[in-house]
Amino acid sequence: MTGTGTTTVATTGSESAARTAGDVEPSPTTDSPPERPDGRHVRRFLNRSRVIDAFLDFVSADDRIPTMQELSDRSGVSIRSVFRYFDGRDDLIAAAMGTVAERAADDLHFDGLGEGPFEQRVERFVMHRLTMYETFGALARVTAREAVTDPFLAQLFEAGRTMLREQFVAHFAPELDQLSAADRQVMIATATVSFQLPSFEFLHDSLDNDRDLVDQVLRTHLLRSFGPS
Repeated sequence: MTGTGTTTVATTGSESAARTAGDVEPSPTTDSPPERPDGRHVRRFLNRSRVIDAFLDFVSADDRIPTMQELSDRSGVSIRSVFRYFDGRDDLIAAAMGTVAERAADDLHFDGLGEGPFEQRVERFVMHRLTMYETFGALARVTAREAVTDPFLAQLFEAGRTMLREQFVAHFAPELDQLSAADRQVMIATATVSFQLPSFEFLHDSLDNDRDLVDQVLRTHLLRSFGPS
């Protein structure tokens, strides 16, 4: 998670992350099987899926990005095939993010962006961001560490940050439009600070991973810092 939420960040380049907050489209590189069952294509699809699943399992269990050899060992796919299916680590990470986004597409979709009374919009926004954290938290955490020295991952995180900020601005446009440019900038920063990945990590650790309490804290923060006067 980054920006106003977790990094949702990736496409098969840089778009699949920008779609993770809700506008997710199926990708043939993730969970969509070939339309016409051809032996080689089916085998390629299944082996790619095994590698991606192994990658996600590794990230969740070990809290780090595995090497290609480790992925080969865990997935049972030869190292030669792993490199044939993916151009490299960055390509694999992008594919993994796209897979997670596709599998969770229904939960990640943000219905009614900018619609409804303020309090209802706050509730939906917090629920959506919590779902994003629960979906992408482990993957975002390990890739965030790598993004410090990896320009490709840094670009994905920036794309995610921009997308999440724009989503926040659209969702709370009625309140933001009443502010001057300077006050608007301050309000966006103030209201979204609790939705950064480190903030989500801190809240979950501090509140013993109690989702209801985290939800209450985030809603209270938005209502008090950003609510109508």
